[in-house]
Amino acid sequence: MMKKKFQQGASFLQNFFFIAGIVTCIVAVMTYLDKQKSSIDDGSETTGVGTQKKSKKEQENPTQKKEEPPKSTGTKIGHYTAYTNGTAVDSETGMMWSRCSIGQKWDSEKFTCSGKAEIFTWEDTFKAIEKLNQQNYLGYNNWQLPHIEDLSNLRYCSNGFKETITIPTKTGGKKAIENYCIDGIYYQKPAIDKRVFPNTAESFYWSSSPFYYSNYDLWGVGFDDGGIGNGVKNYGKCVRVVRSK
Repeated sequence: MMKKKFQQGASFLQNFFFIAGIVTCIVAVMTYLDKQKSSIDDGSETTGVGTQKKSKKEQENPTQKKEEPPKSTGTKIGHYTAYTNGTAVDSETGMMWSRCSIGQKWDSEKFTCSGKAEIFTWEDTFKAIEKLNQQNYLGYNNWQLPHIEDLSNLRYCSNGFKETITIPTKTGGKKAIENYCIDGIYYQKPAIDKRVFPNTAESFYWSSSPFYYSNYDLWGVGFDDGGIGNGVKNYGKCVRVVRSK
């Protein structure tokens, strides 16, 4: 009698585990089918084992990489490399310039400077530059007022120069450089490479260099005629900023 009851109990357990196994398999299949349906609904597919998914774009073009923000590209123009982000590097001095004057805004679609150049007294110039650096202007925060040796290198006289002038150098010395564009109705104005520095004002621009003979004056460049001279600190002048690379 005991043996018969034992056999009946063993048979019941076998049937129980058999049925439990079938239920487990059914649940697993239903879970898998549900995941596949979800993948189709959200436009992706499950690959292999796990939850790695491919987007529709990856399914259409498996080798396509994730898009990155466009980087600034440079074009060689004369002794400059002009960049699409509004900067230009002078290969003769190694300095990086803003292609626009303070007060203007770089238009990356039309590759020009929109707006009008503002004028500043020499004291207010430093406040304006400090504000640009706080704003991380053109991606940099170390802009400064150019030395006369660097600023004078921006001049372009289409007919050449007619005389010379002696200016201070960055190393503390002096040197003679060409001065003033040759007169004529056909020389280009402003006296700068307009492909690199579009919409430049035909005006006097400040440098950071004190003038030889007066504590109230500073060196600057007139981009109306390519002339180098002095300007009184309290007068309003235009500003183009520069930085060391």
